[in-house]
Amino acid sequence: MNPVETLGRDLRIALRSLRTSRIYATAAVSSLALAIGATVATFAIIEFLVLRPAPWRRPDEIFLLRQVDAKTGEARSTWSQPRFDDVRNAVNAEIADVASFATRAVTLAAPAGDSGVRADAEFVSATYLQLTGVPPARGRPLSGPREPADPSTVLVSARLERSLFGDGEAVGRTLRVNGIELAVIGTMPADFFGLSGRGDLWMPLEAAPAVWAQPSALSQFTWAFTIAMRVPRDWNAAQRRGMLENLARVLGTGAGMVAGGGGPGRTVSSGSSSLTLASAGDVLVEPGIKNLLWILFGAAACVLLLACANVASLSVARLTTRSTELAVRSALGATPRRLAAALVMEASAIAALGAAAGLLCAGWAKSALWALRPANGAGVAEQFTVAVPSIANAQIAGFAVAVTAVTVVLIAIWPVLEVYRPLAERRASFGAAGRAATGSPRTGRLRATLSTLQLALAFVVTTSAVLFVASLRTVAKLDHGFAPAGVLTLRFDLPRTGYDGPRARALYDALLREVGAIPGVASADIARSLPLDATAGGTAATIDLSLPDGQGGRGTGLEYNAVGPAYFRTLGVEVAHRLGGSGNPAVGAVPVVVTREAARQFWPGRDPVGQSIHEFLLPGLSGAWKRGEIVGVAPDIQYGVPGSRPTPGVYVSYADDPPSRA
Repeated sequence: MNPVETLGRDLRIALRSLRTSRIYATAAVSSLALAIGATVATFAIIEFLVLRPAPWRRPDEIFLLRQVDAKTGEARSTWSQPRFDDVRNAVNAEIADVASFATRAVTLAAPAGDSGVRADAEFVSATYLQLTGVPPARGRPLSGPREPADPSTVLVSARLERSLFGDGEAVGRTLRVNGIELAVIGTMPADFFGLSGRGDLWMPLEAAPAVWAQPSALSQFTWAFTIAMRVPRDWNAAQRRGMLENLARVLGTGAGMVAGGGGPGRTVSSGSSSLTLASAGDVLVEPGIKNLLWILFGAAACVLLLACANVASLSVARLTTRSTELAVRSALGATPRRLAAALVMEASAIAALGAAAGLLCAGWAKSALWALRPANGAGVAEQFTVAVPSIANAQIAGFAVAVTAVTVVLIAIWPVLEVYRPLAERRASFGAAGRAATGSPRTGRLRATLSTLQLALAFVVTTSAVLFVASLRTVAKLDHGFAPAGVLTLRFDLPRTGYDGPRARALYDALLREVGAIPGVASADIARSLPLDATAGGTAATIDLSLPDGQGGRGTGLEYNAVGPAYFRTLGVEVAHRLGGSGNPAVGAVPVVVTREAARQFWPGRDPVGQSIHEFLLPGLSGAWKRGEIVGVAPDIQYGVPGSRPTPGVYVSYADDPPSRA
């Protein structure tokens, strides 16, 4: 009999045996289906978010330039356009591919006339596409090798092309972006979302002043651009250190960093701030989300091992009821190898049925897990909120096959060891009539081992779940500086081309009146930034000219928020003064509320109320430098990562500086 016929016969015998033991088969297949489904579903999301390389040419060579504060450890990735020019000139002899980009939400006028379509646009330098190594799928790039970019042109993503133009091509069409007419000259590939992971439009950075309605967009006062560069993979640690130390001197950070091997963030010198390189692909998903996914995968793997131990234990117990069958087959000439092959085929059939049902469960489990991702996209790039991970690809299929093979080994190894025992010893383990006796010491040891393994795995899974819930409860009890219970939020962007300061202020006033009249709303207000969303903006300030630069003098950074008069009450925060109205135009000052951390750093041991801030930039629609008159002190509300140190901040009324994003 050839091997194919032998396998076919073993498969028929295995299926017939499972039909005669339906309770066992149902329990085994169900256990494996749930465990394999959970494991495959978790791996599908990990493969999609963590393991899949970014859709750029040699993505492991593309890095973002960051500045790290030596005191707080916080990293800043945005620079002004003049700073980008300094970086490009400094590394031009060593690195050819250096680019800058800024991401902004824009409003589109679709062909049907709908002006409410929102999209994220990247404003990019001429070398951006060369750096990514991804040309347009159709059309032409924004600029040629020797021709400047046309600020009236735009590239669109394949997803945006489908949503706006249906089956038609976007190339040659015209789009109104924030009221500015731009010609579509190309469509990017379907899997390309830019270095930010959020792009649907790409336009020359020269278009930023008009599209942002911000004439100073390319000046030294607008720190909105990310600097990316391609660092050759064959560079050693000394070469990277030398480049960063040179950049630190050019940019005036006073410190350098090393970016060698697998750790591009190791400090080698001290100063008020440092430079580091961060992999552009790694920052698409926050490390916390990656760690959580690996924890979930570990839990799913433990559940799979527990299911395999359960099925193996059932299989060993089932052998005691099959003693007559095994004895008859042995008497008819079946060797232990043939008996073992039959048991392995039976285990394979159980694992295959479990895997097939598990893949159906995996689709449901993947959707359930995916629904729990961050809704605001703060920790996951836009490409992952638009697309959905699929379990129908080669990587997931290979993983499912590998999991099934491991499952076969785990559930078949104990029965196979049993049938390889000598025939006389197996007969002595059972009664003469074929009824199960008390069993041999070896069988008892096997069952005890499997029972111990099951208890150990169950203890690990249960303890991990309890610790995880306890950790969540601990995080929920952290004091973030405000009372989150009952606070609901919504976000919106106003196109700068359609809303100047007075129109935005009038809209916010009307909106608050309408929302405040909704039954059940106790308080409502406008804020430029929300707590805990890690996107709080900042501003440049000079607290006092007598203080050192960057520490209260020129170039001091402050956390910045523009809010309404009921903001602190809405968050359940006690502040002695309500921000409202407008500043005193006679003296050109605006009333401000500073945070306790700002009071501690800049006015130690004295009451800051009544003091003044020499000047600071209103980064909203006002876009002006103003003097600030301190009218109150607010608690340190957590705007960044929970548990991080508070940073000095300032609040102004939206009447003085209406935000375009609120």
